[in-house]
Amino acid sequence: MFGVFCRSLRAALLSAATPAVMSQMGRVQRTTSQPRILRIRRRRMRKMKRRRRINRDWYQYKRKHAKKNATAEALFRTRMNEMLDEMNRFEPLDYVKQTMRMAKWEWQTNVAPTGRKKHPHWSTLMSLEELFGLEPGTRIDKRYGLPSLEDRPLVDKLREDYCKHYWVQDPVEMVAQRRAEGMRMLGEGTEQGNAKESVGRHGDDTIV
Repeated sequence: MFGVFCRSLRAALLSAATPAVMSQMGRVQRTTSQPRILRIRRRRMRKMKRRRRINRDWYQYKRKHAKKNATAEALFRTRMNEMLDEMNRFEPLDYVKQTMRMAKWEWQTNVAPTGRKKHPHWSTLMSLEELFGLEPGTRIDKRYGLPSLEDRPLVDKLREDYCKHYWVQDPVEMVAQRRAEGMRMLGEGTEQGNAKESVGRHGDDTIV
């Protein structure tokens, strides 16, 4: 009955509609939000699946969380019992005596400050030639690359020329110079601010 009523109502509306309305009703309107609609439907489907899975496995989840909480509670109680046992076994007098004994300990050369055995350095056991596996009688010049007494003044002169040409200076001196310049600029700014304040006060007095 309802379908017959709808069909009759539609026929009456179509018969009473104007040609302009008929043209608009016959026109197909394209939708431009189909990807968003699909995304929304997909999210709703995932949400419903997740809710159905949670409702289905509700007791399993509760059992799992209860087991996890019980394990954490047991571990916490075990650690607390160990700490309480250690606190009960603690003897203040023995601790003070041990601290004094460690303070009077004389460290030996073959023992590290931590108390572990101190292994010797390789340079005390073998020479540099033996380390590189050279033939006996071969000697490595340890001062190779260092300037001699005749070349040292020339190297110093070249270093001074380089510093003068490229404005290079000692890092310590550069930091001290920059700090002095900053303090000087700060003092000048403070003096200018005080002068402006005094001028402003004087102007206020003259106006009054």
